[in-house]
Amino acid sequence: MGYYINVWDGARPASSLEAAKIEQRLYREAHPRVEPTETLRDFVAALKREWPGLPGDPMAGTPWKYLPLEGEAAGSLFDTVLTFGSAATAVPRIARIAEERGLVFFDPQLPKLRVPFKAAWER
Repeated sequence: MGYYINVWDGARPASSLEAAKIEQRLYREAHPRVEPTETLRDFVAALKREWPGLPGDPMAGTPWKYLPLEGEAAGSLFDTVLTFGSAATAVPRIARIAEERGLVFFDPQLPKLRVPFKAAWER
């Protein structure tokens, strides 16, 4: 079980419904895999600085269910899965890192836009 997140490089959607449609379109455009945008590459590098893992065990201390993170970014879309237990603490930080770069953060579990960042209990 995991916690899915979607971050993309593009205009902020007007609603969560529009965001879900955009995420589906970006996923189709990114596969087969195309090189990620420069902004997404910077975002992935920031995530790796935030959660570097440990020598010999790159997953230790990270929220990621899968590595490498670079493989989760394609075109304008970064979609990945967090370990379910890490989501409560990692999602707010990931949302802030995305917001700092002008990226859109969509949480398909809610489904809700998370940038500008609001905690799950905020409306």
